[in-house]
Amino acid sequence: MTPNDPAADSAAQNQDGRPGMPGGQPQNQGGQAAAPGRQPEPVSGFQPEPFGVPAPQPYGVPDQAPAMPPLPDHAPQPPRKRRTGLVIALVAALVVVLGIGGVGLWALVRGPGGGATPTAAVTNVIDGIGSHDLLKLTSIMAPSEAKFITQVTQEAAKLKPNGGLDTMKRTQDAFQSLSVKENSLTFTEEKIADGVTFVEITSGRLVIDGDAEKIADLQATAGEAAARDKAKATGADDEEIKQELQRQKEKSLEQVKRMLPLTIDVDSLHRQFGPQTQFGLVTVKEGDWYISPMMSGAELGRQMLGRNGGKADRGARVVDAKRFDTPEAAAKGMFDGLAAALNSGGSDLTPFAETLPLAERRLVSIYGGSLINPSVSRSLRQFQVTVQEAGGEAAVDGDVARINLKLAAELKSGSGGGGGAAFQIADSCLWMKPLGGFDDAEKRGGCLKDVELLRNIGLDTAPLVAVKEGGGWLASPLGTVADFGARFMVAIEPCVKDNRFAENCVKQ
Repeated sequence: MTPNDPAADSAAQNQDGRPGMPGGQPQNQGGQAAAPGRQPEPVSGFQPEPFGVPAPQPYGVPDQAPAMPPLPDHAPQPPRKRRTGLVIALVAALVVVLGIGGVGLWALVRGPGGGATPTAAVTNVIDGIGSHDLLKLTSIMAPSEAKFITQVTQEAAKLKPNGGLDTMKRTQDAFQSLSVKENSLTFTEEKIADGVTFVEITSGRLVIDGDAEKIADLQATAGEAAARDKAKATGADDEEIKQELQRQKEKSLEQVKRMLPLTIDVDSLHRQFGPQTQFGLVTVKEGDWYISPMMSGAELGRQMLGRNGGKADRGARVVDAKRFDTPEAAAKGMFDGLAAALNSGGSDLTPFAETLPLAERRLVSIYGGSLINPSVSRSLRQFQVTVQEAGGEAAVDGDVARINLKLAAELKSGSGGGGGAAFQIADSCLWMKPLGGFDDAEKRGGCLKDVELLRNIGLDTAPLVAVKEGGGWLASPLGTVADFGARFMVAIEPCVKDNRFAENCVKQ
């Protein structure tokens, strides 16, 4: 069954579905064995139209995110069959909780830290949402992964667009209006590797509700700057822009009202996607047990790929780290490892995984191989990657280093036909040309400083980040993205004032 299969239309439904009880040893919400044949309580309240109406943006889930199925478009349209119930498949309990207002949102658990068991980590998400505390939003997220999102969200929280209106305040208001009620949820645990367990939601229901006015208000606030700039580009005057923004807010409110409350029936999902499909979350042990959004998203991708004839097996262990004495050596080691992994066609990712920090190493070790499409693997085997130089000058700040990366590599055709390309990275510029040398007349590429917005806000460098972990240095691709995102949020603050983004930062 593909993600857009119409048969999925009833996977999230109203109160007429009954949960089943797949095999295994299920647990109920409190972590105890569920009573045989226990049925969910009737769900009262307004029943929404089918979950196919355009999904509002305040939940912060993009229209199509990596390893996640597409959500409905935002353009207003009449009610129709929704495109997929798999939107809520893996993240059934967290489809609302894990994103709101473009900012990652994780509920507060009963106390600091994670859960005593994998199941407790999952049930804490549902139980804890009632605390409505955004200040501790990463409490139930694996600490090794939380650091990536907090770098960006801490700076994003400081932004005050709309003439000083605090978007985070409206995010808080919308979040405080949310409620998640469970009816007879049961769980089973599947050990994937030491310290990694998949918690499957085997039966029961979730009912998600909230204040439509506050959620629509957040959506309008978050999108107002972009909408205003777009309208101005068409020649609209201030009054026309004001009227259009009001129309968009009214449409958003109508969409949210149609969607809420949303009822998710696990048994109905099993009927639509088959009993072999698992719905749940991946948890990891870092002292306590925590939810791993990265691993949970990869698990969904694995199941989707498996249903379409792809390689669906997981890795059996998290490889040990290969630490380096200096940040520069860590950069060289990571690119050498990446080259070795690519040259294997993706069949052996250990040389790359072992050069990464915990969260990234765990992800690549368990799911990296299963997410490589067979056709991609065949294509990779047709080329040979050689790293000639990798390093650069590092600026060390405690346990974090930022490296002005210098990289020279070649991609040669394995067929002996002489095809291939040479790549070069230096001073936040990427250049490429056919093999044979770097002649300025032939090279193609560019620099961050060539991007007008980045140049105007003074963000024309993107150093590679390395972190010190376990007494040695490891290069961090995700840390690099998070570091750039945090610096972008700081640099862009003048741009969002008075909702005049283009006028403030993009020179026409």
